[in-house]
Amino acid sequence: MSLSSDRESRLVAYTAAVKNALADHGKFVICSCNFTKDELGRLFDDGSSLLFYAEIPAAHSITFGGRQGVTSTGVVFQRK
Repeated sequence: MSLSSDRESRLVAYTAAVKNALADHGKFVICSCNFTKDELGRLFDDGSSLLFYAEIPAAHSITFGGRQGVTSTGVVFQRK
């Protein structure tokens, strides 16, 4: 989806589908190797209906160019 030529409209449709599928106080878990926690927050946490709930601790990390990072990011959001 994030590599699509129509990326923005697909991401908007996906986030809308997630919000509509969740019951009140329902949780949505997403794991990504393409987005950081902050980027996922900007995509899903709209400040009203879906809010950041928790970050899933990374199981693996890498060091490249003197900087350490993770190979994937896991985040939990909760519907308000």
